Formats: sequence, C-alpha cells, structure tokens
Amino acid sequence: NPNKLIVDTKQFEKDFGVKQEELKKSPETELAKYLKGSTELAKYLKGSIRIRGPLTVSQYFREALTNEKFGYYTMKDDIFGTKGDFITAPEISQMFGEMIGIWARQAFNGQFKTKKKIKSAPSSFRIVELGPGRGTLMSDLLRSVRSTSGGIDEQISVHFVEASPKLRSLQARAMGCSDHVANLVGDPVTEESLLEQGYKSSFPSVSIHWHKELDRVPGTDPVFIIAQEFLDALPVNVFEYTKKGWREILVDIDEKQGNHHFRYLVADAPSVSSMALYKHPKIALPPSFVPKIGQRIEVSLDRALAV
Repeated sequence: NPNKLIVDTKQFEKDFGVKQEELKKSPETELAKYLKGSTELAKYLKGSIRIRGPLTVSQYFREALTNEKFGYYTMKDDIFGTKGDFITAPEISQMFGEMIGIWARQAFNGQFKTKKKIKSAPSSFRIVELGPGRGTLMSDLLRSVRSTSGGIDEQISVHFVEASPKLRSLQARAMGCSDHVANLVGDPVTEESLLEQGYKSSFPSVSIHWHKELDRVPGTDPVFIIAQEFLDALPVNVFEYTKKGWREILVDIDEKQGNHHFRYLVADAPSVSSMALYKHPKIALPPSFVPKIGQRIEVSLDRALAV
C-alpha cells in the first residue's frame, strides 16, 4: 500500500525519544508532532530566500537555532538532561559551578590585595553568562560566591545573554525569581527594556537581568564573563578558495535536491565577510597559509565579535 506509513519504532524511540507504545497507537500523529517545527522552518527559510536571495551559512545556522517561532532552542521543550538531546558539565555535578564561583571570588578579591597594600574593593560587580541553559551553573556559582564572601555581601548583577523565552523562564526559576517574573521573561512578546531592568532573586543582594545581545549589557564595575559550551555552538561562515580568491558559500533553494530542497552555492562576487579574511584583525588568515583551489574553511564571525 503506497499510502501506508512505515516507521521503525525502535529506532525512532532511540533517535527522538518517542515511546514505541505511543508511536504504534498513532504513528502519523507522533511523527507529525516531531516534524511540524522543522517543516515550518523549512517553509520559512524558503520564503526568506525567495524574497531576499540566498542566505549565508551563518544566517541559515542562526535561524535553525534561534528563530523565534521555529528555532531549536526556542521551539524544543527539553534540550538538556536525560530527557533532552545532550548534557553539559553543570548538569552532571554542582561542583563544576561551585569551583567557578570560588575562582570568581578569588579573582575578585585578588585584584585589590597586593604585597604592598590592600586597595578598597568596589561594592558591586557583574557576572555575565552567555548561553546559560537552565541556570544550573549560575545557581551553583552564586551559592559558592556568597559562601566565600567573608560576611560582605557585595551587590551582584547577573546578566544572562539568552535568546530563548523558554530558557529565560527556566533561568528565572533557578534564580529564585517570582512566578510573575518567570512568566514575564518567558513571554516571547515581552519588550527588551523589561527583560533588562533587573529582578530580585533568592540570593542576597543579587539582581537578575536578561539581554538578547552581549553588547546590551550595561555597567562599568568589574565583570566576569562565563561562556560554558557557548562559543562552539555559534554559527559559522563557510568560504571556498577559487581562482578569483575567497568566495562565501551560500544556502539556496533547489527543488530537485535533498529532502528539504536546499543546496550550497558559491557566491559569484566577494562579500563583506570574505573580504574580512584578508584584513580583519581577528579573523585575517596568516600569510603563511597557502590555500588550494576548491579548499573550504569555516570561520565564526560571531565568535570573533564575542571574544
């Protein structure tokens, strides 16, 4: 029967976490629930390409991860832990975050103590976390920082750089914020000014702020920036060396190729990004590197900006 849906239930459960019993009852429903987001994302990307032209690989990458309606981090309910797709060090043991907290405390105190004299320490500092997940690391870190304060509770402002409303809500709960705050920051339509204004946490003298971009973090007091498994998840740009020099690889539509009908395309002309490979102080290739025709490289411009 050409209309019958055939699914390897054992493999589907292994890959996607859908129980075999549920899948056997209604395979069309369970399969549709999993594929709905990616299908809508594919439609969105196709529409964007038809209107604006081919996307860079980094643009395609970013949309797949953080698109407000269809992105992986914004759409999926369980990302981390045993029910999710991967697990990171903070989720395995609280010692990881606590050790970083001890380091932050030691580094902060060490700035103001020398062999010759003790400088007066500022009464506040900032902790910025990029890609804070469920807030587990920060919770452990703050507990450690506070337990080693020596009785002096500096004003600490925590700044989460987070694009996902769902994760912002989880972070608020991990920080001991009220249900009202968790619902507010978890609402996709909440204005950025409200996310950034700062909210009370369960940790003494600690306020919590959210930002969508790193350059939105305010302040001039000392700052510690935490980026646990963040830089390696940033989008990359892809370039190919041609007879005319470096050209950027783009993502275009091809209705005859692949399940989702996308294909790679080598740009005809130089782009701002490909020109940066020659002169940009952070990503320019060394003169000793001699590429071959057809050779491709990946460069994360987002990572260069963050660092």
